[in-house]
Amino acid sequence: MKFDYYEELEISSNASIEVIKVAYKRLALKYHPDNKETGDEAKFKRLNEAHDVLSDEGKREEYNRKRKAEQETQKGTQENQEWQRREREKRQQPAQEEYDEKIRNQQSAKNDLYKRIDKFPYDILLQKEAKDKLFSILTAKNDLYEFIDKFPYDILLQKKAKDKLLKM
Repeated sequence: MKFDYYEELEISSNASIEVIKVAYKRLALKYHPDNKETGDEAKFKRLNEAHDVLSDEGKREEYNRKRKAEQETQKGTQENQEWQRREREKRQQPAQEEYDEKIRNQQSAKNDLYKRIDKFPYDILLQKEAKDKLFSILTAKNDLYEFIDKFPYDILLQKKAKDKLLKM
């Protein structure tokens, strides 16, 4: 539908024929093209179309059926869009939780490493830069262990193989 006839005539959908005629006359006078102050030809044409449809019982019933079907379609579309939004959020939530867990684990590992570094003699590790360098070295070693753990077990059956790879 291009526009709602009831809204165009500024009436409710259960208005009587008399109310429709009164509303049409009032608005037609206001928006008639000959009215120099408030004349609006497009609005006047829409008012005429709305009046023609709503003042004829058969056309009005058909219009009401189409209007109701369109409203239900729009409602169904809105509900479908809401459902799709909720489903997207459900799919994104586990990924976000997994990412948050990874960040927490990394932060925990970093904190543990800083605790270990704090036990070193202070004359060796006086600056934060030294801590960060040591952290990056130990992190690289942990990444290498993770990489080695992904190798086939027939290649890396013994801990010695892991150690040899680490020394390389």
